Amino acid sequence: MGRASLALAVGACLAGCGGKAPESPSRVPQDFMEVRGDGAAVARLLEAGFGIPVRARDGTTYIRYGDADVGRREPAEDVLDLLGRDRNPQAAATLEIWDAPLCTSQNPRVFGLGEAKTRTAVASIADLGPADAPSFLPRLARVALHETAHALGLLHCDDAECLMHPADSVEQLDRTALAPCERCFGSFCRARGENLAARRSALEAAARVAGISVGPLARPASGSPGGAR
Repeated sequence: MGRASLALAVGACLAGCGGKAPESPSRVPQDFMEVRGDGAAVARLLEAGFGIPVRARDGTTYIRYGDADVGRREPAEDVLDLLGRDRNPQAAATLEIWDAPLCTSQNPRVFGLGEAKTRTAVASIADLGPADAPSFLPRLARVALHETAHALGLLHCDDAECLMHPADSVEQLDRTALAPCERCFGSFCRARGENLAARRSALEAAARVAGISVGPLARPASGSPGGAR
């Protein structure tokens, strides 16, 4: 079974978000991101959100376990190690969308993992719900953008609606916006010499084309805790 459906050379998220990020957003000299496999809508959002052109590339085929272990959670660190050896070193970062469920050494269940040091990330579609559900693409977009941001240097945020807020369930994921908050997005844009308003506008336009809500998909009931990714 091929584990990858999309890989993006730009970017940990969910069911436990395991982002490994530097102390501050790094300046990214590379002028492209690499998208591997089939994920045009998400790729356009990433390009619009981060202002780095995307290049297409075939996805990785990776079988860690035999057919008897289909459904077993794969260590996300191993996936990043694979990507680190296979990625284009000239790309700003590499994100692969994986179809197998993931875990890490710290968490038995994660949606993905991103590491700024190696500029690699993986996001699993296994825990996002049915692929034909209206919520699937918006969730995948949030995971992909969150992971990409980790690979490009953004840290987690305590703003419950910020894209970079940690979430350990799809319910918490649905409460985050598609874009980082002004503080997080602003630090990224300053590091790249980008205009914050223009970058946010580009992301909103791409989201409209994809039919994806920019704001939170759901809001917590009054007084309910926000949770952590």
